[in-house]
Amino acid sequence: MQSDKPLGVLKISQAKKQLKGQHTLGYENLLNQMLTMGKDLLDFDEVMPFDQYISEIESVTSEQIQRAAREMFQEQPLTTLIYSAT
Repeated sequence: MQSDKPLGVLKISQAKKQLKGQHTLGYENLLNQMLTMGKDLLDFDEVMPFDQYISEIESVTSEQIQRAAREMFQEQPLTTLIYSAT
């Protein structure tokens, strides 16, 4: 079931706050910092600075979330399995 109702400002604010908090806690540990930098290099060929992560999180809009949700949670099945006993 699909909803075209946009997320409220409070919900988006809470989600951003939680994501920023998780990212900040992860940066308190040197090993987590190195793992994050390694993933950045593999995924993007560059290391994204901490402040840029926070800015990227802050810039997300309700419309972007809805668009991503529509792409990810389409009503048609991704795969079909047909099992036949022989």
